[in-house]
Amino acid sequence: MNIAFVVYQIHKHSGAAQQALKLANALVSLGVNITIYNLNDDKLNHNEKVNEITLAHVGKGQVGKACFFCCQFIRHNFDVVHFHGNFSIPFILATLLRKKTLLKSTLYGQDDFDTLSKKKFGNYYVELLKSVNINNALSNQIAASNSKYLASNKIVIIPNGVEYQVEAISFTKKENIFVFVGAIVKRKQAHISIKYFIDHYSKLENAQLYLIGPYGNTAAESDIRYFNMCKELAEPYNNKIHFTGNLDNKELTKFYKKAKGLLFFSLKEGMPNVVLEAMSFNVVPILSSMEGLSREVVTHKTNGFILDDELNKVNIEDIDILIKRMTPYTHINANFSMPNIAKRYLDTYKKMIT
Repeated sequence: MNIAFVVYQIHKHSGAAQQALKLANALVSLGVNITIYNLNDDKLNHNEKVNEITLAHVGKGQVGKACFFCCQFIRHNFDVVHFHGNFSIPFILATLLRKKTLLKSTLYGQDDFDTLSKKKFGNYYVELLKSVNINNALSNQIAASNSKYLASNKIVIIPNGVEYQVEAISFTKKENIFVFVGAIVKRKQAHISIKYFIDHYSKLENAQLYLIGPYGNTAAESDIRYFNMCKELAEPYNNKIHFTGNLDNKELTKFYKKAKGLLFFSLKEGMPNVVLEAMSFNVVPILSSMEGLSREVVTHKTNGFILDDELNKVNIEDIDILIKRMTPYTHINANFSMPNIAKRYLDTYKKMIT
């Protein structure tokens, strides 16, 4: 089976693109041939091999992009073209060339169909998207929006996945470390994570908060004023609160292994990868409701905590109980492991081409 992925900026801090790369690796292990088309990255018009995956970088020019995808879709006999987000030019060409298409919606409030319909020329674009063969709505939250425009037999819900962690025995040995993982931008409300740590955990022995992710002009949705506000808020606790910037997976893993809690109060997400990843290392998530999305990932007080009001305190003793029981870890590996997610996608591809 030959599958094409279309993603955006795989070398940047893009959760959707990194999720696509992990899925591609899992599908390759199941015997699927994967070509990833990486849009608008710095490596222009360049191909490389990543493990057994062909990674083709596509430049920013619209005409050149159209010509490139037209040639690629004619030349290669892809069984399915899988879009990890909305990319109009390759989607139109794949549709015109009668390719089977799977569209993954990635962020509620940005590329769900209801939101898209309200943008400039949105109604026309949504009409085009109705031609998709399958839409992975990612969550019930997004499915409710997209079902206003698509028949139910065109919508599936396959969540994001995480890699299985084999060192579970060490995941109960935690320190009083808390993390926020993501871009330091308004939507993700890092300032609330900082305030929550200061109010509830900063006086614990050796307590530390690490804000891990891009900030300032290096972040998507960048807002230097917002970042400066967060820095000012953290300044009186600069021996306890740290901005690390981007970290590679190896470095990030070191923090997950030590951390007790993930403080994540984002306004909205598609399917929050950082929550899944943190829980796979037995880190207890303390979350905002994210307009109901959190309840699709976490069971309150069983494997994490969902706060309708960020003033509500989660006691460190309650966090320690979940860590000892290892409920975040067992929940994620039972329901969101990447091998299982890859099998669900493979089953979906097979149904599309039979």
